[in-house]
Parts: sequence; C-alpha cells; structure tokens
Amino acid sequence: MADEKKPPFLVMHKYHLSPQLAREAVSRTLTEAGVQSPKGGWDSLSITWKDKDGQVPVSFRELVEEARQKGVVRRMQRFLDGKDSIFGGNMDEIATPNWQLKLKSEYAGFTKEVEGPCRCASVEIDLMTDILHYRSETCELSDQHDFRLMSRAFRSYLSACVSIVEAFINCHILIAEHDGFTSPEFEELKKTTNTEKRVRLWYDFCCGDDPAPFFASMEWCHFQEIRKKRNEILHALDPFGMYSLREIHLYLNKVRTGVGGLMRKMRIAHGKRTLGFIERLRTAPVVDLMKIIFKADGKHEIKRIIGN
Repeated sequence: MADEKKPPFLVMHKYHLSPQLAREAVSRTLTEAGVQSPKGGWDSLSITWKDKDGQVPVSFRELVEEARQKGVVRRMQRFLDGKDSIFGGNMDEIATPNWQLKLKSEYAGFTKEVEGPCRCASVEIDLMTDILHYRSETCELSDQHDFRLMSRAFRSYLSACVSIVEAFINCHILIAEHDGFTSPEFEELKKTTNTEKRVRLWYDFCCGDDPAPFFASMEWCHFQEIRKKRNEILHALDPFGMYSLREIHLYLNKVRTGVGGLMRKMRIAHGKRTLGFIERLRTAPVVDLMKIIFKADGKHEIKRIIGN
C-alpha cells in the first residue's frame, strides 16, 4: 500500500481579498486611473488590454477575480505606480541570456552595468515576490514532519521581510540625495545601519506629524517582532535553531500588518498613496495552523486554528 500523504500543519487561504474587498479595491484603482463608472455600474464595465497578440477585452468580474487572487490588478497598478515620485522611475525587470549583451540600469543618479547572461529588476518587487514565495513554501513544506526544509524557507521569509523595509527607506535616500536635500536627520540616516533607528530618522525627515502614534501602532509592534525574530535566527544568537510551528504561524501572518501595513502607514504619513508591492503584502492570504492528533489507524483528528 502506498504511503498516505502527511497532512500539513500550515495551510494558506486561497485568496488575498474577499469578493467585497476585491470589488472595492478594483473600483478604487479604476477611479485613480481615471476610469469612470459606466451608467450601468461597475459590473457592466469592460476594458481592453493591449497585448502582443492584439487587443484583449477584460470584464469587471475578471478584474475582481485577479484582485482576489493577487491583491491588486497588476497591469493597472503598474501604471499608477509608474507615476509615483519616489518609486515610479524604477524599472520592473529585464533579462537577457545573451553573452554578448550588457544591461545598464540608471535611476536618480544611480548607474550600474552588468554583463550577460543577466537580469536587472526592482529590488522592492523582487523582495515582495521572495516574501510571498517563501511564505507559501513554508506552508507547503510543513507536511514534511522533520521540518528541515520548512525551517529553511521560514528563515528566508524573515530575512526578506526586514530587507524590503530597508529597501523602502533606501529608495527615499536615493531620491532625496539626487535632489540635493540635506538635514541633520537625513545625514544621520545615511550613516546609520540600525533598522529601528533608520525608520525613526526616516519619519523625522519625511513626515511632519507627531511620530508617537506611529511608533505605538500595531503595525510598528508587529514589524519589531518580525525584526527581532529575524535577528535571533540569522545572527545565530542561540546555539540551537528552535522552530515552533505555533510561533511560525503567527509570524507568517504578521507580514500583513508588520510589513505591508507598516509601509502603507509610512506612505500615508508621507502624504502619498499606497503601491502595488505594499498591497500584495498587506493583503497576503491568511495562514491557518492545523492542530493534528495522530492516530495509529491513520484517521487523524485535525482542528483548524484560524490565522489572524
């Protein structure tokens, strides 16, 4: 008899957004892109994408389904993000398998060239996809009950979660320096390497509001929890790697508030709208923990602990 597949302890929901939240997100995105609601309402809307194979009609229902699955309508979101004063000038990605070619990247005074075969891409987009990939992989590998590969994926997830906040701040530094901005806080921000201090200095030079509510928020607290766990594991502070799936379950869900939610809160404080890579993390599918009681007859008792 073939071995039965072992049940996973971590199970990810299928969708980023509920049907209602997806409808609201798509309507908001369309409005921001300058599309007006038809007389028959949004449900009667049909727009046309221009693809390499020609023109492709897309219904409002199909846009809602994409938002449910991805958190955003990617093509329309890229259009809006391209107009942003901080992140808009950066490319998405380009690659070549050709040994004879070179790729050159230029943005806000930054210039770098790489020889083929090679790839150049927006660091924020790469890190966002890394987070979603390793988060999903952590769940998928939780059915291997030595948890070795699951732990490896979880370490990569934590690392990318902190790195994307660093990248978010670094892009502001690049633009401000290119524009000739200077202040005592900004000069200190360019020198410091402590992530917590960098966020506080970023707030000082980008925002005029009282920072107390921001640093007392759930988003900031959850980011601090992710950062501290990442430091504990990646800086090898302990002689043993200890991985509790009860804790991992919580950390996988904290990306919604502590990374996506944090950067959205930073954008609001800066007087700017959200961005696609932020929304995809803020709406990342919830992960549930399965409490499994194993029985000799293989008929396991499984209780689902809903993520939050």
